[in-house]
Amino acid sequence: MSPPRPLKHLPEDQWPAEDHRLFAAAYAPGDIFDDGRGAGAHLADGTRRSIRFAWRRWLGFLAEHDPQALQLPPAERLTPERVPAYVKHLSGSMTPGSVAAMVAHLHAGARLIAPEQDWGWLKALKTRLAARATTDDRFDRLVPAHQTLQLGVALMEEADVIPSSSRKVRELQYRDGLIRSIPDTWVTVYSGDMGDSLVPTGCRRQQSAGPRLPRLADLSNLDYRTLLPEEALTLPVPPRR
Repeated sequence: MSPPRPLKHLPEDQWPAEDHRLFAAAYAPGDIFDDGRGAGAHLADGTRRSIRFAWRRWLGFLAEHDPQALQLPPAERLTPERVPAYVKHLSGSMTPGSVAAMVAHLHAGARLIAPEQDWGWLKALKTRLAARATTDDRFDRLVPAHQTLQLGVALMEEADVIPSSSRKVRELQYRDGLIRSIPDTWVTVYSGDMGDSLVPTGCRRQQSAGPRLPRLADLSNLDYRTLLPEEALTLPVPPRR
């Protein structure tokens, strides 16, 4: 039997006691008129979760690669030697953007537990990582609008012939097809002939009741070529992945 894989994150119930104490103090609500308010008392829950996530990953790295460091005070573990090794470790399994975000939240955690310490070197590392992180160009993965429209219509047509005994299944599939179709077919109607002419037949605004959602019969009779500009139809179709 193979040995268990080491955890990437150190569970919070295994954190050193000093880490728990410092973060509890950092988030202490206190009062704006006394000294009991923590440095992170103003942070939103989502920000706190992100910092905690990054800290767990940092401690998990130390537990596997430098366990003796867990005996040190939390701020002393963060050194210009250990953190670059941690970044190199993260880079083996994460995108540059994710690594930059992880280090940014590690820096935020360091400022919370030791606000009096100079973290300029860690801030500079965070800035360099953020500058190098580039967003992948995903244009070639885009699916043309007429394909999503056809998929949505097909799902609704299939839903229309599902036995009535499977009503929930039928309704869910129809809903899924409708969700896929609306972004490519539904045009908000403004007052005036031009806006109204852009709405497919059967989906026009009713004078008294406002716009109604298209029915299956409305969408199944549509030709996507009437909804898309000619330029869009000449774009190459990305290969399916």
